Amino acid sequence: MISRDYKGLRFKINNTNNKLDKLIYTYSDSIVPKEIKVKEINESQEVQKEYSLMFHYNTLNKTRSIDYTDDKGGVLSTYNFEYDTKNQLKSIDKDFGYYYEWDNKSRKKKITIPRPFASNDEYNFTYVDNRLVLITSLSRLKDNKEIIRFGGIYVFIYKNDKLDKVEFTNIKTGSSSYRLYNYDNEDKVIITYYDSEGVYRYHYECYY
Repeated sequence: MISRDYKGLRFKINNTNNKLDKLIYTYSDSIVPKEIKVKEINESQEVQKEYSLMFHYNTLNKTRSIDYTDDKGGVLSTYNFEYDTKNQLKSIDKDFGYYYEWDNKSRKKKITIPRPFASNDEYNFTYVDNRLVLITSLSRLKDNKEIIRFGGIYVFIYKNDKLDKVEFTNIKTGSSSYRLYNYDNEDKVIITYYDSEGVYRYHYECYY
């Protein structure tokens, strides 16, 4: 991916409203990059933040660690990757940790994210004909796994062998939303988000 253009995406940092218009990626190598430089462009087309992701690989060219650095090269944080005996990703020590499980066909089966207090988050993956069709996201209490704090279901719908639509339903509140994928342009994919009433929320464009 070379860049992502965001349209209508707003977010908060320290209770301040922000709008991210574009992310630009510069790769040191197209196959096994050692560095990816990132520029965040705001709605006034000004650079609001620059940083880099520095990749370190093992002997099998799998990512061993990633350094998140500022625009002067100072390391802000480091994420380490661990693999199992089949060289499948086992864990990433980002935040509270991400732990991966795989099925007997080497497909992602489950991701567990332990939280420091009352709950653990998990993502369960379901496949049909070797194609991802469902992700169930749950946050369970540590002392009673039957109690679900919140959760959601993502349904993946395909058309002409390409991902066409992802539907999301909140299993606690019943609220829903969906996103559509558009491949009409050769150099980009457009992903558009809608609420449960089909009202446009925002979209972003991924350039390759």
